[in-house]
Amino acid sequence: MILSFTNTAPEYNGRIGGDVILRSGTRGVARTRSRPANARQRTRWNPPWSFTPATNAWAGLDELTRESWETAADTFAAWPIQGSPRNTTAQVFFENYYTVLLLIDASAAVPAAPISSPSWQTLPKWFEFAEWITGRYTLKAETDFQEDTQLLFSGLPPSPTVFNGEWFGEKIVGNNTFTAGLEPNDEWDGIHDMIETEYGPINDTMKIWGRVWEVYPGTGFIRVLKDPCTPDPVAEIPYTTAPFGIYNDYDEDIYQAYVIGMADGDTAIDLTWYGTPAYETETGFLVWEDGYDSSMITEMIIFVQWDDGEFGAFYDYPPYSWNPYNYTVYPNS
Repeated sequence: MILSFTNTAPEYNGRIGGDVILRSGTRGVARTRSRPANARQRTRWNPPWSFTPATNAWAGLDELTRESWETAADTFAAWPIQGSPRNTTAQVFFENYYTVLLLIDASAAVPAAPISSPSWQTLPKWFEFAEWITGRYTLKAETDFQEDTQLLFSGLPPSPTVFNGEWFGEKIVGNNTFTAGLEPNDEWDGIHDMIETEYGPINDTMKIWGRVWEVYPGTGFIRVLKDPCTPDPVAEIPYTTAPFGIYNDYDEDIYQAYVIGMADGDTAIDLTWYGTPAYETETGFLVWEDGYDSSMITEMIIFVQWDDGEFGAFYDYPPYSWNPYNYTVYPNS
């Protein structure tokens, strides 16, 4: 195992600009430290809608129209896309209201201010878990949905491995009006086509997830419903790289640590690092040697030495969770 750096002079404990460059087999792996402990680096979430068109429309309203929205904002709670019903300024009220209409119909005209608040039906619910019925992603009603219920749907990138959805990839995928309503146990698979239109083909090896809103008919009032999803994917795609998070549960820095993945006696993963501070998490990526993948791992071995000379040896056996691979280490030898 060779700890390799760029041609920049290494800092103490082999850090270069806060990063450490490791070599795992024949491939280099860059890793960074996470504070607080967090084994997966997440991309920032951005909402799958934009208030910009509504903000621009507000700027073009005449004084009389603005006054009507000020009256509405003083009289009714806003039902925002994100968050609970609350009183807002006239501009925020308008921007939320008009944005909802644009999500339903991109050519929606600038609306008049509402003169009444919504009279919602008893909160309709889907069953928590969707089902795959004749190969299609299908939602099932848990309660009654009254006639002309209008729902707006978002989706997350389908994944064969990730249980918690990648929220930074959320998109509005479509909407549907249930003209005849729904009764308990009624099935609806229109969401399948919406997801495929945005993300490509889906099947029952994938985790499918998204959000559901109810839009009050003919208005821009909106509220969140329970979001159904599939159970864990039924098939796992083997990994050849996977994020890891090794937590140092001791009051001394780690001097040196090894992670070794064995495949029936062969070394499939071989990783070394130095210098994890006390009570912090070392993060990075495990990289399998050519010809190996996660389905072949029969034993994970972690050896750790701390600055004060203490040692830890850990042996982990299937089944494993690879997204990420998390483990806590402490002196035990």
